[in-house]
Amino acid sequence: MNQNYKTLKEIKKLCEFFEQELNEHSFKNKIDEARARRFIGCILRLVYGVDSPPIVTPRKYYEGENAQIDEKQIEKNMRGIDSARETLNRRRNR
Repeated sequence: MNQNYKTLKEIKKLCEFFEQELNEHSFKNKIDEARARRFIGCILRLVYGVDSPPIVTPRKYYEGENAQIDEKQIEKNMRGIDSARETLNRRRNR
């Protein structure tokens, strides 16, 4: 038991030192910094015995039924696509 306590105390000390170093010398990439801080946070939660927040699963959205597409809708969509292409080509060729 005493050895486990010393080990946890050393892990806690190293995590706090690493977190202090992160504050003084930050990463160039924010994503790497976020990953490192998350890793240290998870270790500290384990050391302190705090439960981690529950994993949230995203909601599944209703896909709906297949809509019936008629020829008028296809023609309308094709005209919209053609006008968007013309606009983009005009802007690109200025």
